[in-house]
Amino acid sequence: MKRSPLRGNVRVAVSLFMFAAPLLSQSEKARLTGVISDSTGAVVPGVRLTVSNRGTGEKRTVESNEAGAYTLPLLEPGIYDISTTKEGFRTVTRSGIDLHVNQTLRVDFRVEVGAVTESVQVSASQTALQTSTSDLGHTVDNRQVVDLPLNGRNTIALAALAPGIRPQGTFGSNPATVNYTGWGNFSANGGISNANEVLIDGTPGTTAALNGAVVMPPVDATEEFKVQTNNFAAEFDRTAGGIINLSLKSGTNRLHGTLYEFLRNDKFDASNFFSNRAGSPKPLLRYNQFGGSVGGPIKKDRTFFFGLYEGFRQNLGRVYTATVPTDRERSGDFSDTRVNSGAIRTIYDPLSTRRSADGRTYVRDPFPGNVIAPDRLDPVAVKLSSYLFPLPNTAGAQFTRVNNFGTSSGQRTDQDNFIVKIDHRFSDKHRLAGSYSYMKPSLSGWDPLNNKTTPADDGAANVEKTQFVSLNDSYVFGPATILDVRASYLRFLDERIPMSYGIDLTRFGFPKSYDDGVTWRHVPNIHVAGMADFSASTGSTIFGIQNNYSVGGSLTAVRGSHILKVGAQYRVMQNNRTQSNNSSGDYSFDPAFTRQDPLTTSLTSGYGYSSFLMGYAAAGSVQKVERLALESKYVGWYLQDDWRVSKKLTLNLGIRYSIEPFLTERFNRLSRFDPDAIPVDSAKYTGLPLKGGLVFMSKGDRSPSSTFGSQFSPRFGLAYTLTSKTVVRGGYGIFWLANNLAITNGNGNNPAYSVSTPFLSSIDGGITPSARLSNPFPTGFLAPPGSAAGADTLIGQSIGTYMEGIRPGYMQQWNFDLQREVGHGLVVDAAYAGSKGTRLPHGIGLNQLPNNFLALRTALNDPVPNPFFGLVTAGSMSGRTITRQQTLLPYPQFTGISNPLAPVGNSTYHALQLKVTQRFSTSGFVTAAYTLGKSITDTESFTAWLEPGRQNAGYYDQYNRRLDKSLANFDSTHRLVVSYNYELPFGRGKALLADARGIGGVLVSGWQINGITTLQSGYPVSVGRPNVVGDPNQRSAADPLYGWFNTAAFAPVPAFTWGNAPRVLPNTRSDSAANFDFSVFKNTLITEQMNLQFRSEFFNIFNHPWFARPDSSFGNASFGTVNTVLNNPRQVQFALKLIF
Repeated sequence: MKRSPLRGNVRVAVSLFMFAAPLLSQSEKARLTGVISDSTGAVVPGVRLTVSNRGTGEKRTVESNEAGAYTLPLLEPGIYDISTTKEGFRTVTRSGIDLHVNQTLRVDFRVEVGAVTESVQVSASQTALQTSTSDLGHTVDNRQVVDLPLNGRNTIALAALAPGIRPQGTFGSNPATVNYTGWGNFSANGGISNANEVLIDGTPGTTAALNGAVVMPPVDATEEFKVQTNNFAAEFDRTAGGIINLSLKSGTNRLHGTLYEFLRNDKFDASNFFSNRAGSPKPLLRYNQFGGSVGGPIKKDRTFFFGLYEGFRQNLGRVYTATVPTDRERSGDFSDTRVNSGAIRTIYDPLSTRRSADGRTYVRDPFPGNVIAPDRLDPVAVKLSSYLFPLPNTAGAQFTRVNNFGTSSGQRTDQDNFIVKIDHRFSDKHRLAGSYSYMKPSLSGWDPLNNKTTPADDGAANVEKTQFVSLNDSYVFGPATILDVRASYLRFLDERIPMSYGIDLTRFGFPKSYDDGVTWRHVPNIHVAGMADFSASTGSTIFGIQNNYSVGGSLTAVRGSHILKVGAQYRVMQNNRTQSNNSSGDYSFDPAFTRQDPLTTSLTSGYGYSSFLMGYAAAGSVQKVERLALESKYVGWYLQDDWRVSKKLTLNLGIRYSIEPFLTERFNRLSRFDPDAIPVDSAKYTGLPLKGGLVFMSKGDRSPSSTFGSQFSPRFGLAYTLTSKTVVRGGYGIFWLANNLAITNGNGNNPAYSVSTPFLSSIDGGITPSARLSNPFPTGFLAPPGSAAGADTLIGQSIGTYMEGIRPGYMQQWNFDLQREVGHGLVVDAAYAGSKGTRLPHGIGLNQLPNNFLALRTALNDPVPNPFFGLVTAGSMSGRTITRQQTLLPYPQFTGISNPLAPVGNSTYHALQLKVTQRFSTSGFVTAAYTLGKSITDTESFTAWLEPGRQNAGYYDQYNRRLDKSLANFDSTHRLVVSYNYELPFGRGKALLADARGIGGVLVSGWQINGITTLQSGYPVSVGRPNVVGDPNQRSAADPLYGWFNTAAFAPVPAFTWGNAPRVLPNTRSDSAANFDFSVFKNTLITEQMNLQFRSEFFNIFNHPWFARPDSSFGNASFGTVNTVLNNPRQVQFALKLIF
């Protein structure tokens, strides 16, 4: 197929970009605006204003226009002094104007008749109302960044202070301790998690894969940042809901800096809730975070520098609680294996399977005495069981013995950060700034069972390295015209090697051909339902480098009452990576092969571990991959007009147009599924009218999907000043998501160059087992076939790949906001925020059995002659017979087909958001942010593995997608965050004991308290899709952790029918959060310019556990139980910091 629209769009994009090249930006800079009037209220044109930056001495001038209005755009965040001069009027000076990131601040002046030499000093008080913009968001200023208690000292964790933000998974953790896809993982006003934009000095700090935020400036390198959550200006895009706009610190005319050491030790901490419950000792913790920063002039008023180094060293003892087999069970004796009621869990013999008398179901015979004979045990499974599973060391739950093992073991973490920033002012008109950031976190493997495996994604041995260069060049052509150009380069390296890398697989009894044939040898990933899991990073092998190039900027022109800003941005995003999560095998074992009816879930029969001991996996595969070199591009143009219609009304009008072609691969090693392609050889061989197959990319057809050319983004907003103390704001806009959200770190969705050999678990639809673990792939492994076979590629296998028609999703956002300045520094902000997600990316299956065939019931599993026999060499379609169900699939030549990026998802969000801020002059502040919200969606995050208890995206029934519409997994009805910072009112310079001198004065002076309190309702619970037959909200009276909801409210779904349980239960919630972080500072002045600060910081000071979602695996012994927490126990941190 020719793709001339793609080539044409790219040519147009490049041409327009080159034309607009001088006009590129996404700005973190601030803007001053206002009106000048005289004592009668009449506007005064021709007044000259001079704005001076206190830190750098930079000056900018502008004159008020005929309407008495002035605007000074593109000012660096900082503290400014403003003076006005005009013949016949006194000079007015206003000092201490504090400008923040991406802020538009209105400062009006009233001038009086008199001589220019006469001056009037005006206090530095300024309005906290947003009188010129309509976006919703929250600014985290420098005082909050450096003083609020931060567990892990990840700066952007403070984004959680904003209304509408829902932190997800590992968001806010120290970057060295978690998977990088969790560093910026939050939902903003109902948007998809991990689909936000992070800007560092106005340039993007996100990766090509999954839009991961990988530039994490330390606290002492951050000036401040703004969280933008709704209806931002046209210069911003590529986000599902949120933007973090962060400004790095710069040098000034005064030498300034810090030296610090933060220390933690387990001796000061509380113990994990489940460790206490199991009687396990408190795990080890040795934590040191240290560093220093310095900034100052290289040449006064001209050239400035700032530099920082920060190191992090941690040895962490992590708690692990799991369920392991008993000594009896290891030998095949399940005579004392019980269900929640205490009844014996019956184990059935899968080789005795037969159809029931009525022909509608299947039945089996139980093993005599509930004991599997030794000759029926799989030798590889027995050896793996001995190697992987420890013996129980605690009783666990009554009857089921769930969570009968607990331990802790250490994990080493190192991280080094360097940042250097240079600012040079050629003149008052021309400024150039550049920064270099380096971050290298490394994480040793977490091996709690001492067998070179890990049960957690963040337990792998990881090395990551970020290098980021950002440049900004701005030129003032005149008071009303400014050019701002930016460029950046981001390089991110990510490597992960399993702890068991290189192990000899024959030691477990696997054939030598197996050991020789895998790409990388490691302990296989073993998933036994209801047992300790040996997966996640056990066999995840990664070698990857990502490069992001960005050029952006803007031209701002003030014309009368209009502030016009035109600009564009161009990005090139590269992902050179190979990843295999199961290069030595991945096997899942569930109760199906040992329960009474293989097709019906049972609460009293079948056991995953019994299936494992016999070597009967429900599913399995071994993957072989090639390294790919992926690339995607983006270009966008915008026009923003902030029009001051009158003194009271400002309109924010914007339009943006973007083009983001879907990805390509350097050597065209990509494909797409075409439902109309003809697999000629297969059709000829079978005599069937087959349609559907892979189409491979070529020089003239490089991308799996054509370019979508209608990414228009209108933006509208207004701000109306009802009174000097009250502002009404509102707006609407369309915002397009990045087109690479599901471009994962692995080699998935490209089956011809990343092929999995399937484990043949059954040839009759799961009725009876086929292959065993002792010889899982008797015919060997499939090799990546490449493109030679065309549409006949991978016939007989399951494929996941892209399709034509991939389109970026978009969000419509709107808000209505009322702000009121009550007085004495108190501001109340009440907003309604809404959003609607359309065409959101979602995984769909294309080869589901049509529902009308379900009436055939057990006949679907009848064997019929296989027309593909001899053509297919591996998997369930390689035998002489296949199931009747296979012949009835839409594409019978494939066992499964999935498209990970179908543009079919939807979402809605509505919220009341209240924010109250009280500022106490120079002594501190209190901010309370409350959100009452509701998120409904049929799709979820592409990083659901980061969220305990969440489900990955994927429709339950492809023919009835409405079944998946439910509350979002991250929905939380109520969320309240209170943050505060307060200097206690006694000691030198304060209201009380101000005259204290000597040692007494030192002891009573300089005390400060800070804190963050978070109260949040629980998340909805998922239980899979059983039938709901009762009220789930009846917890176990004996111990709610072993019965968080009423497990008897759910019943198995009869075979060949659909369960009626919703995707998430609307009225069943996990535990609510009540977390209090608190700190006390003692500041001791050594000199007027030097302060020694001692900190005591307490995270979760009341040691309140926030329990995670209960186990959602219906039919497992652990169903409905809670075995982990989402927060840490109380942790205490001490720090000593020298500030000069």
